[in-house]
Amino acid sequence: MKYEEIKALDDRQFKRLTGVKRAVFEEMSKTVKENAPRKGRPPKLSYEDQVLLTLMYWREYRTLFHIGQEYGVHESTASRIVRRVENTLLKSKKLHLPGKKALQDANSALEVVLVDATEQPVERPARKQRKYYSGKKRRHTQKAQVIVDGKTGRIIATAFGPGSKHDFRLFKENWRGALGTIKVLADKGYQGLQHYHPNSETPIKKR
Repeated sequence: MKYEEIKALDDRQFKRLTGVKRAVFEEMSKTVKENAPRKGRPPKLSYEDQVLLTLMYWREYRTLFHIGQEYGVHESTASRIVRRVENTLLKSKKLHLPGKKALQDANSALEVVLVDATEQPVERPARKQRKYYSGKKRRHTQKAQVIVDGKTGRIIATAFGPGSKHDFRLFKENWRGALGTIKVLADKGYQGLQHYHPNSETPIKKR
C-alpha cells in the first residue's frame, strides 16, 4: 500500500486506515523530509511512504519481513526506516503530546480525564518471554496506557509496559503526584485509585 493509492480517500477513511488525521500525517512527512540525510543515494521510498510504512508497523505489528515485501524493500531497510522515522518524530516538538505536566498545571482547563490500558500483540521475544506473556490475552503483548481528556477525547499522556504488567501497576509506576481538582474515571482494573487521587471513580467490584 503506497501513499499514492490512499491519498484520494476522504478524511474519515484516511484516519481509519492510518490511525492519524491527514493534517498530522502531512506534518509527520514534512518533519521526516526536513530532517532527512542530505548525502548519499536518494531513498527508494518517498517520505510519505516511509511514514506510512512506520504507521503500518505500529498499528498492525506485522514482521518487518512482511512489510518489506509489501513495499519492495529488504527487511533490514524497513527496520532502518522505522528507526529513523521514530527518532525523527520523537525529536520534533510539533508532534509531542501535552504530557503529564498538563495534568498538574494550575491553569489547566481539564475537568475530567479517563484512564485505560489496552494490549497489542507482539512477536514472541527471543528473551524474557514470560515478561511479555499476557494471561488475559494468552499471547505475548505490549501494554499501552492512555490518559484522555473526557471532554475533547484528546490523548494527554501515554505509558507503556510488557503484557504481564497489571494496569494499575503501570499507572502507579508512572504516577507524578496530585492532579488537583481534575476528576479521574477508570475501570475495575484500577481498584485502589482513590488512595492516590481522592477525586476519582472506579466501578464497585463484586465480592
